[in-house]
Amino acid sequence: MLDRLTLSQKLLVLILVPLLMVSYFSISQTRDTWSLRTGAAQLGELAAFGTRVSALVHELQKERGASAGFLGSKGAKFGPELAAQRKQTDARLAELRSFLNSFNAAVHGQRIDRELATVMGQIDQIDARR
Repeated sequence: MLDRLTLSQKLLVLILVPLLMVSYFSISQTRDTWSLRTGAAQLGELAAFGTRVSALVHELQKERGASAGFLGSKGAKFGPELAAQRKQTDARLAELRSFLNSFNAAVHGQRIDRELATVMGQIDQIDARR
């Protein structure tokens, strides 16, 4: 079959086959790199989310401790500390809400989206329980 090809056609085949292989592997590598980049971006966003949630949980735990001291002393102690701690908790909650304005939980899966909606619904009830 190759005997019937002219010299220029043979050279073209010799050039095209490796060129097609290089193109295939280049496209494949680009696709893999893009997937890694997207995954890294999502991981970074989840890490930022986790940091803000952790900060809020920490402040909520401190508020719980101050509330226990306030209730245990029947209001005689920890009043100013509790008020200050509530402000810190509210500040961390505001930071989380601000972050969530640009956070698309659905990108990370339906479960995260659903759980986040549930948790934020519970957090919205904090003022009523204070």
